[in-house]
Amino acid sequence: MDDFYGGERHRDREEVFSKRVRAGKRTYFFDVKSTRGNDYYLILTESKKGFD
Repeated sequence: MDDFYGGERHRDREEVFSKRVRAGKRTYFFDVKSTRGNDYYLILTESKKGFD
């Protein structure tokens, strides 16, 4: 991953935990990642079903 975010490259971030939770028409993704300094942070993503 070669994404650029906040002026710092995040290609060396290790994913520690990942969970998908479905709630009706929405899906939530919980991802815990670690930094180079062994600190952990949470990424929460919400996905909604679209109408065609």
